[in-house]
Amino acid sequence: MKTYVIHLDTVQNLKDYLYMLGNYSFTGIVMAGGTVVKTEDILLLFDCCSSGTFVLTVQGCEERELVRMERYLEDYGLICRARKIA
Repeated sequence: MKTYVIHLDTVQNLKDYLYMLGNYSFTGIVMAGGTVVKTEDILLLFDCCSSGTFVLTVQGCEERELVRMERYLEDYGLICRARKIA
C-alpha cells in the first residue's frame, strides 16, 4: 500500500489524473474532506474536496506498474509536497 497527496488545482492536472486512471492498472481509494471516494469518481471527489488536494492510497498494484505510475505522478507534477490537505 502506498499513499500520495495529489492536487488537481488546474485543468491540466485533472487531464493528467484522468489519463493516469485510464492507463495504469491499480486499485485504491481517495480521501478528500474526510470522505472516502473511489479513485474514478471525479464528480464526488470535487464535491468533497474544494481545495483540489486529496490523498490517493494505492492498495493493489504490481510493483513495476506502481513504479511507472509514481514516476508519472512526479513527472506531471501531480504529487503535492508543500501543501496542506483540506
